[in-house]
Amino acid sequence: MNEIVYVTGSDGNRMLNTGILLDSFQQFMPDEKLHICDFGFDERERGIWQALGVLRPVPNSLFGHTHPWSRKASLIDYFDDRDGATLVWLDADMLLLGSIHERVQETASEMQRDNIPAAACPDASGRTVAGFIQDFSAVGADVGPFSDLVQKHGTDITAPYMNTGFFILGDMAFARLWRDEVLAGREWLLFEQNTFNALAGQKLLLDAEIWNVHGDLLADISISEEQAPLILHATSEQQRHHIENEIRYPIGDQVLPGWFKMFERPDLRQLQQDHLVSFLRQNLTLIEKCGLLVK
Repeated sequence: MNEIVYVTGSDGNRMLNTGILLDSFQQFMPDEKLHICDFGFDERERGIWQALGVLRPVPNSLFGHTHPWSRKASLIDYFDDRDGATLVWLDADMLLLGSIHERVQETASEMQRDNIPAAACPDASGRTVAGFIQDFSAVGADVGPFSDLVQKHGTDITAPYMNTGFFILGDMAFARLWRDEVLAGREWLLFEQNTFNALAGQKLLLDAEIWNVHGDLLADISISEEQAPLILHATSEQQRHHIENEIRYPIGDQVLPGWFKMFERPDLRQLQQDHLVSFLRQNLTLIEKCGLLVK
């Protein structure tokens, strides 16, 4: 089987959430490594991930493409030394509730056997590709490029619309095509995710209630049952189930400022808090050394 590489990407706006994801990853998968792609860190932020040995620096090919979604779609450029690997992406605002490695191995083997380039979860909205275009066209959103790509690539518009918070890529040709289509165009509504949907004609649909609990799924999902989900994702349409705010997290007589995406549900938010405290306790000296604390 191909090497499995776990990866996320972040910038200064997702520093705190990235710490939560990394802490949960290390708790449940201590023998694996989560690579963190630089989507726009400053020198202080970059210093933390570099010291922890998880940073993937910006490739020269992407210096002119600064939007985080452009860099996410260009994931393959961060791993030109891992040609042939299976890339497993997790958005930085996720957290793990258990190890995903064994199930990722099983899924990657199935994809390799059946020659499936990509795997992802349907969006919690339940929309099809056509439904997404119709709904967002109705409110005047910028979906013209999506319609053009769907027509260009002969996308099945009755297929489920996918959320790219979590995905598995087993085909580098698909990864290169995704990058090329995104970098050739302008920035538009959810352009990396919509381009992924337009290109992923042959894909493996994963269960969002296990791999990517987001949106309205966050309202009722149980995290205590035997069949608990593996990954929670702090995102929802119109922020119905999450909150995004700039915070100043107190640490002694100083604060760690930053943006933070929090779950609306108290029990889910407590999980984030627990992992954030764990991450800060383990890395406080490093955070201070990198100059991220302010008065």
